[in-house]
Amino acid sequence: MKPSSFAWILCGLALFLAMSVNAELPAAQSGTSNDLTSAQVAQDLTYFRDSWVPLDRSFSPAARAKMLEFIDQQISSAHAMHKAELALILGQAAAFSGNDHTLIEIYNAREVFHPLPISFWWFPEGAIVTRAHPAYRRFLGARIVSIGGVPVDEVATRMERYIPGIETHKRYISPILMTRIEALQVAGVTQDSAADFEFVLRSGERVRASLGVAPTPDPAAVSPAWRASMVPGKGPDPWPHVLDDLKDLPIYVQKPDELAWATLRNGSLLYIRSNSLDPYTDNPLEVILKGYLMMDTLVKSASMPNDVVVDLRYNEGGNFINVLALSTELAKLTEPAGHIYIITGRATNSAAIAFAALLKGNVPGRTKIVGESISDHEWFWSEGGSLTAPASGLPLRYTNGYHDWANGCTDLKKCYWPVVYHGVKAGSLQPDILVPLTFHDYVSGKDPVLDAVLAELDKSATHNKRQRLLR
Repeated sequence: MKPSSFAWILCGLALFLAMSVNAELPAAQSGTSNDLTSAQVAQDLTYFRDSWVPLDRSFSPAARAKMLEFIDQQISSAHAMHKAELALILGQAAAFSGNDHTLIEIYNAREVFHPLPISFWWFPEGAIVTRAHPAYRRFLGARIVSIGGVPVDEVATRMERYIPGIETHKRYISPILMTRIEALQVAGVTQDSAADFEFVLRSGERVRASLGVAPTPDPAAVSPAWRASMVPGKGPDPWPHVLDDLKDLPIYVQKPDELAWATLRNGSLLYIRSNSLDPYTDNPLEVILKGYLMMDTLVKSASMPNDVVVDLRYNEGGNFINVLALSTELAKLTEPAGHIYIITGRATNSAAIAFAALLKGNVPGRTKIVGESISDHEWFWSEGGSLTAPASGLPLRYTNGYHDWANGCTDLKKCYWPVVYHGVKAGSLQPDILVPLTFHDYVSGKDPVLDAVLAELDKSATHNKRQRLLR
């Protein structure tokens, strides 16, 4: 249940801003070493159809038939192309499954897609630049209006056809492809080594700029999409970020951690933030160890918290086995009347969905989900293995283990066995309290999601006080 990540390197052609941007910028380069002949393309597509398809179980019979028809059409019309175009064709084939783990590593291959000098995030206000190469810091906080003359929402729609999964996941991943020059070329947004962007700056000024491959690599480009866009500072020379001027970063965008925790409200509330259920270190027991040390400290303290917040909004997954014990322990910690508030978002995926389900299943009636919708259904195909396309070397990840955290899994021939033995019937994991993050709140250092949890606790405390007075 590993989360996907994206690896990019420098490559390039000359790069200049449009005349409306008054800056001289360093040149970038782009090579052609990834070109494939028509025979190589047909070879890889045939290998995908004959070797990968029989191993992957995420397609319904109807979806599999449509996907095979699509692949056969691509084989019959195979032509010379760049590796990136082939990767997008395979992504489009995987998208028939509706399962975001299917072919999850297709964009991980190095030297295939190359980033532009900006990263952005979808806010209610629009697509807003959050990170930029130093030469393009002018665009931090700018809203993207169009790319190649195409409205930004239409560009997103074009990219989403290549992204497997539900709409929330497509929205989460689309900024990655929308800032990769090869993807923009394949989607027909540009035919050149640069794309024309129209921005509205934070000052309100409307400007145009031609963006090609970033002049130097982004240290955050190998990170998950949420980290590349939303968290400042990564690597020895991080690109400027829209939050750099904040004196204190709110907890949810601080340095990523498997399990970081703090007590709030005089110790009555435990806040846990988890960005991965796999270790960031070489210690395979890191997640389990952190959970144990946290619980050991709390239980031995003078007073334990009444309620718990588990923040999974930027957790793409890992291994839910690492939190089996913790999910049970948190349930007991909050007995008999305490609540667990689970913060979710568009990046909450895979094992993080399982963690949310375990918490809700172990604390029936005392769990509320707050924030944005999760990145996948409560049921999905995962696990599996990986093949390698013979000509292009593209990774072909297949899935063969089923999860159903809404209704439970009982069939060992279909379900991933730990889900059968340790799973729960959690029902829906959609937010009980939907709280979007606006750019205004984000750039101001506010956390409206945690604020909503605190307000809910205050409301509950007031209600309980009234009930006691009425007795």
